[in-house]
Amino acid sequence: MAYENVTDYYAPKALTETSIRYSNDQTEYLSERIFPVLPVREKTGYIFKYDQSNLKASNDIRGASARAARVSYGMTKVSFGPLVKHALEIDIDEDIMGMYDSPLEPQVDATLAITEMFELNKDVALASLLGNSANLGASVTLSGTSQWSDFINSTPFADIETGVSTVIQTAIKTPNTFLMGYPVWSKLKNHPDLLERVKYSTLGTLTADRKSVV
Repeated sequence: MAYENVTDYYAPKALTETSIRYSNDQTEYLSERIFPVLPVREKTGYIFKYDQSNLKASNDIRGASARAARVSYGMTKVSFGPLVKHALEIDIDEDIMGMYDSPLEPQVDATLAITEMFELNKDVALASLLGNSANLGASVTLSGTSQWSDFINSTPFADIETGVSTVIQTAIKTPNTFLMGYPVWSKLKNHPDLLERVKYSTLGTLTADRKSVV
């Protein structure tokens, strides 16, 4: 006997161990790794900012019966705010809520969806902030043959070294993080200027170590 439609003889059931969902790995979001969250009670206020006097060498030799050399440091107040609220909601109808079949959990699904939207929004805000040269202490816009997509004429290693030197001279700290989008990385990892420097290493290729590179 041939069955033209097997669903005439049983009710199809939802799989309880499998579902399909697009989602980003939480470790891929960058906003709080670049700018950690600072909890505050007020919407406006100020932050104490110290100068770099403690990072500069000074003469500390003291002669017999002489007073110690006097040094000082500077401090200013930097204002912040007004802070704004961010909120999203997903409506779950009360009547429909009671009709969901297992294993669906609408409240859990809504929470996961909104949480990921928040993280994505923060990364978009981060990209907008850092993409505006007015927000940066120093910046260089590459154009023409100096762009890293030009494998013959561009010099990414020298450009990066210039950036590192600028940070050291300004902040008296050595930078240890290089943030870039995938379009930049896709060019940089194949650039002969950098591959030439690692060709005799174990791998001979450039890789992004996610434990130390963001």
